[in-house]
Amino acid sequence: MIERLGFAVSMSGWRVGVVAHSRSSADVLDRYVFPWLAREPLDVGDVDTLVELAPCRGGLRVLAEGREVGVAASVEEAVAPLTSWLDGRFAARTSHLVVHAGAAALGDAAVLVPGRSHAGKSTLTRALLQRGFRYYSDEYALIDDAGRLCPYPRALMLRDNRPTARPLLASECGGLPPGGPVRVALVLALSFAPERGWAVERIPQGAMLIELLRNTPQAMAERQDLVAGFARALAGAACYLGTRGEAEEAAARIADLLTAVRG
Repeated sequence: MIERLGFAVSMSGWRVGVVAHSRSSADVLDRYVFPWLAREPLDVGDVDTLVELAPCRGGLRVLAEGREVGVAASVEEAVAPLTSWLDGRFAARTSHLVVHAGAAALGDAAVLVPGRSHAGKSTLTRALLQRGFRYYSDEYALIDDAGRLCPYPRALMLRDNRPTARPLLASECGGLPPGGPVRVALVLALSFAPERGWAVERIPQGAMLIELLRNTPQAMAERQDLVAGFARALAGAACYLGTRGEAEEAAARIADLLTAVRG
């Protein structure tokens, strides 16, 4: 009989079981899957969702609810498809509004950088953390009923010129853990254009609302509060559209801009 090692976590009324078949694999999953949620004893009969790493020839199969959702050569590489699948399930279940965005905070003010996957959000978020920001997410920004940013317990997923993403904790790049809900003070829709570099212009909140709607995984037909909820999040925010160069320079510009708009 194959031993099942792992743990369970609970979030927003959702109980997830995380399973591996070796101690080393279980330790990596414990480190990087929903990293700051409390670990609970694993009882596979008492979870809403079960995800599992199963050995196969040449690597590992990533199983979610019994269905293969990825194959990886190592446990570290398996964390990305496993996390991506969990992200999608969470977005369908949560009462929060969700937008694809890098999200970080400095003091009592947060910055959102909306963008789809592979848009460089994780690299830019890491650069912000290296400047002393608190980490809220590199993929899903969560907005509560009051329009505030809430933390999403996700490891950063960084490619760094590799074909597959690897997980990284905020603490591993000098970032600070998140606090509680925080107001959104700055939102930037940025395209990576190294030949042009930093070139942004302020835009109306209504125009940025359209950007957020373009970058949410939630459907308006199912979430009729999307427009009003994102409008609340943007009500006190300065909004900018433009291009950026390398992440380190952009992070410095964002830090200066956030300081300016905070007053």
